[in-house]
Amino acid sequence: MTPARIFRTVFAALVIVAPSVNSDSSDSTFTSSPQVKRTLRGQPVQFECHVTRLESWQALIWRHINALGVDTIVASGSTIVSGWDSVSVVEQDNGRKNVLHIRSATFDLEGSYVCSISGSSQMQTNRLTVNVAASIVATVPDDSTVVEVTQGHRFQLRCIAEGKPEPTITWTKQGETLTRGENLTVTSAGRRDAGSVRCSADNGAGNPVFKEFEVVVRYGPLVEIESGLIRGAFGTNVTLECLFDSYPPVTDVTWYREGSFDQLEGRLSTNGANGRVVARLTITALDRENTGSYRCSGSNGFGSTSEIISVDGLPFDLRITSSTEGLYSDQYTVSWEAKSLSPLLETDIRFSLEQNADVSEDDSNVTDLFPDIQRTLRVVPAAAGEDRTPNRSDPDPVYRQEAVLEDLSSRSTYRISLRSGNAFGFSNWTEDFRFRTAEEGNKAPLPTAKDTTQFKSHSTEGDQTRSSAHQRNKNSSNGALGLRCILYPIPSLFLVQLIPAAVLLIK
Repeated sequence: MTPARIFRTVFAALVIVAPSVNSDSSDSTFTSSPQVKRTLRGQPVQFECHVTRLESWQALIWRHINALGVDTIVASGSTIVSGWDSVSVVEQDNGRKNVLHIRSATFDLEGSYVCSISGSSQMQTNRLTVNVAASIVATVPDDSTVVEVTQGHRFQLRCIAEGKPEPTITWTKQGETLTRGENLTVTSAGRRDAGSVRCSADNGAGNPVFKEFEVVVRYGPLVEIESGLIRGAFGTNVTLECLFDSYPPVTDVTWYREGSFDQLEGRLSTNGANGRVVARLTITALDRENTGSYRCSGSNGFGSTSEIISVDGLPFDLRITSSTEGLYSDQYTVSWEAKSLSPLLETDIRFSLEQNADVSEDDSNVTDLFPDIQRTLRVVPAAAGEDRTPNRSDPDPVYRQEAVLEDLSSRSTYRISLRSGNAFGFSNWTEDFRFRTAEEGNKAPLPTAKDTTQFKSHSTEGDQTRSSAHQRNKNSSNGALGLRCILYPIPSLFLVQLIPAAVLLIK
């Protein structure tokens, strides 16, 4: 047995055994409470022990019990037992208050620290736990924080951490938890896997620690377009855009007009990080010759893709807005609206009798026996010099018009469709719209002298109006609005009267 061990044994016997006083006769009590403390390795820590009184022969004894249950005396009063150089005891209030100081906590100093009164069975048990902050000791890959992988391939990241208690490892991306544990495995890499990935280790002792990885996924391009249809006004410039997303960024981008093998000159520009590139093509002085479909194509060595954008200037969103029930038996006012970025030049009205109250259902197709008759009439503005162009600040200028169909059959159903034209040509015909005239006897009132004059001005132009309408298609600067009515022959003769005030181009 070593001298120090002999000294501790003898000293323990001397301080624990009371002289000749009954140990239970002391009425001293502890005023301090048991303390449970956790600290990081290397940090200082202290425990306090307070009693109400001590006899002259008594002292406060400090003992240490480790995890294996080994019980060792540390100090008696302020006297430190040999081998415990890492601790000190400060006595206060004539020994009734002791403070045990541990200068640097280690794993060997973990356990219970028992404060007792010599010659008494009373004691206060304190507890010390020594922790170690988490640390990341190894990663895979260990030579770089950048990991490159091809789309569809497998990759794995590894993060090894130490600490006491054992750290929890969490993998996150942009604040979202991916998984927990040492390994992050992706069986088939995709575009969404690219970016910064963080491995964090935390055990509640100290602050969490992190390791950042940058995952780069190589993939072929994808293309995005704002719209598959771009509309423009006659004579203006139109710019088409295709956004390519790929890594590495696309370097080979081409523009073609559908039906042509001639490559068009466009411009490329980067749009932020991660391989996003914008390809632009500008069409100057838009007219009927350069409308159509344009294709943008891009490649980067890992794939290629393309997208089609159509360029158009025709009128659009043409619809009939009048009621399906006419007010009169011999007359009907048809109202419609159309959108056009270029001045609207003319509108075609095509209508026919679908069902006459005086014709049986079996004979309702009798109108098909007659040849088609076509007539073109001119629409004049309501007031000379009045601007009939919609507000150009409106992205979709709306034209609203109406016309009166006369000499109709009562209690009859008619089918009507429209199309509008501008400098680019005509829109598609609208779907058939059906209206029904009123019961016989509900005739429209006779027109006023002013109305009669206006109607005659339209009806007396005849073929001259037809030729002027064709001329306006070639030169849109005229500004006049033509109206062509295609009349299908039916038992009654149809007349068309235009309402001048309603053909104003209003926003």
